[in-house]
Amino acid sequence: MRTDFQIAVLLGLAGIAAGAALMTAPEYIRTVKEYPAPFFWAGLVLAVALTAVAIVIAVRSEAAEPEFGNTRRMIALGGMVISGLAFVGSASAYFWPMSRRESVLRHRSVPADV
Repeated sequence: MRTDFQIAVLLGLAGIAAGAALMTAPEYIRTVKEYPAPFFWAGLVLAVALTAVAIVIAVRSEAAEPEFGNTRRMIALGGMVISGLAFVGSASAYFWPMSRRESVLRHRSVPADV
């Protein structure tokens, strides 16, 4: 595997890990529990930025290669882009803060443990 593709793959993986770590930090670190929103948005922005950098590196390296045989590699790259965007989208939907009304309704409908 070429070095530029290795860097692109590592940046994509780092984006996922760093984004998830920042999004969940308020749950585990007591000092930042009061301000979860900035950590959530920073994690989301960092994941998207590192994934975008990985895509740019991969596309630039593809442009430098000869045209013969690029179709198979570009299909894999497209699959990685779609999977990365789906992951970031589902993570943001899962961790998106609820409105106060939804939160109250959800807690009312859950029966108490006896």
